[in-house]
Amino acid sequence: MQIKASNNQTWLAESFEFPEENTLAGKDRFIRLNGAFSFFKHINRAQTTNRQSYRASLLKSRLLIDWFAEGNPIKRDSLIQQAGADQTFINRFINRYIDKNRCYERNKNIYPTQDLVAHVATICEQSNTPYTERDRLTGIAIEPWLLKLLLNFTFRSNDIGSEMSGQFIRAELSLWDQLIKCPSRELTSSEIALKSDISKSTLTTLLETALSDQILIRRNDPDDERIYRWGLNPKSSRNQYTKLILDRTLPELRLHSRLPADWHKTG
Repeated sequence: MQIKASNNQTWLAESFEFPEENTLAGKDRFIRLNGAFSFFKHINRAQTTNRQSYRASLLKSRLLIDWFAEGNPIKRDSLIQQAGADQTFINRFINRYIDKNRCYERNKNIYPTQDLVAHVATICEQSNTPYTERDRLTGIAIEPWLLKLLLNFTFRSNDIGSEMSGQFIRAELSLWDQLIKCPSRELTSSEIALKSDISKSTLTTLLETALSDQILIRRNDPDDERIYRWGLNPKSSRNQYTKLILDRTLPELRLHSRLPADWHKTG
């Protein structure tokens, strides 16, 4: 597999690469979705509950593209320029990553350590994500569409969910998986906690914050009013954005025909 390095460095991955085959049907339609969501959850599993962890998730997603899709190291200045984020936070993040033996710096270039390469390769194997080894300092190559989707899924606008813990990404993944595969049945908080591997106490705070930000909706269970069920709010710009990137990246899902009618209303 050849991966061409791109000179067009942007914070969001706006270009998408589609496979030539777009005739998947039945359960095969979910192969790439299942693999991508499994990979994302494994990558995100180490996130903490503090508010800074979302920004850390975003930076990690950007680094994964440079290292394992484009096969390039990255300079601090380039990362700061791409992120448009607080320089002090980015430098602190990189220094902490170096201290944890996740990356190292040589001639102002930041490379992944062999420990990180091995860790990401293990995640690929656990999530059935294809990768290839290469004789370069970045170690392995992962399909660019997957890492671009991760970056775009992780991104949040400054006014919607940007102050939430990075752990909420796993809850979002579980809710999107449920919406796509079984749109008529929303999840309880216990089901979300189990699917997302998030403690119930942490999840409660995340759900209430997302409800306040109008990212989620909450309804009483029709069979038991003591139970709440949670779903993604189709009126949320965050969710419409996520629908767009999923539709562009995984066209075989045919989201237009799978999602309820209120997901396709505009204005």
